[in-house]
Amino acid sequence: MPCCDLIKFGSMAEQMYIGKMDRRIAIVKRIKSKSTSGADSYTETTLATVWAEKKELKSEEAVDDKVVTINAHQFVIRFHPEIASEKVQHLYLVDENDEYDIYGVEMVGRKQFIKINCERRE
Repeated sequence: MPCCDLIKFGSMAEQMYIGKMDRRIAIVKRIKSKSTSGADSYTETTLATVWAEKKELKSEEAVDDKVVTINAHQFVIRFHPEIASEKVQHLYLVDENDEYDIYGVEMVGRKQFIKINCERRE
């Protein structure tokens, strides 16, 4: 049984190792609606709980009356049809009680993997 899948992009090849998917994450869908009184209310549904590989992309600080640290991360998961078909603006990711705002989802290969780009603000 192979330990990895080799995904080719033109002349580049990227290896995805299933063994590196060592984090249990939840992908959550948040829908905003109005209550009968007109106040905003949110409904949250967990779309999937999957194994993922976590990669740190960058970390930066923004100073605008206060210091805010923005940590950009990428999680790689196996293809999941519900996640692939959802609109990104309704999704966030939970990893060890930390919440990450998802800003991009990229399919890798032919329904093999999904790269989820997200950020956490502190």
